[in-house]
Amino acid sequence: MAAASLRSALLSSSSSSPAAALRRLSSAPRAPRFAQPKRFDRVRRFSPAAAMSTSSGTKDAPANNPGLQAEIDPATKGYFMQQTMFRVKDPKVSLDFYSRVMGMSLLKRLDFPDMKFSLYFLGYEDLSAAPADPVKRTEWTFGQKATIELTHNWGTETDPEFKGYHNGNSDPRGFGMCKESSYVTLLLLLLFKLTMNLLAAVLYFFFVYSGHIQWMMSIRHVSASNVLG
Repeated sequence: MAAASLRSALLSSSSSSPAAALRRLSSAPRAPRFAQPKRFDRVRRFSPAAAMSTSSGTKDAPANNPGLQAEIDPATKGYFMQQTMFRVKDPKVSLDFYSRVMGMSLLKRLDFPDMKFSLYFLGYEDLSAAPADPVKRTEWTFGQKATIELTHNWGTETDPEFKGYHNGNSDPRGFGMCKESSYVTLLLLLLFKLTMNLLAAVLYFFFVYSGHIQWMMSIRHVSASNVLG
């Protein structure tokens, strides 16, 4: 209807004065304005302040995290997460991924010819700070935080029968810690220090979490002479 009124006003302007045509245009009904787009109320914009705080303080505060202890047990002083170990089929593929895609550097490689496997320790460290001496570099590597250890059993990369490793989602389940080495003469002092620290940690965990964790010792596939702690 508004379009028809506008058209009639324009047609009549040819037979009347311009002023009369303008008056007709101003009095013609206007087309309805398009409704403003509604805000997406259900889609909340990201707010760093809202993500990091609550009405009772920061979300990192112990009061907002049941079970979090504000006072750290002095017995755990010096503890840190050193590594997570992954078994890999082909180190060439894995090293390419972690170095090229993830930007990690190889901190240390250890080969164990007697048991036919190699360990690759990778992390985000400045290699210019790594000692040149092999023993000191190993100790330096084990002192870094949040590294990954790739374990490669020789031959899996070319074995057509190799189907992969246990993923932890079926029996046997659990979490374990161990130390093993065939280079005892090369790493004796370092391993002794690590073993003593490990034994102290195991005793601490045993007494603190006694009754909450099912403890199980397994020495399958290794000989007692290779188990240091």
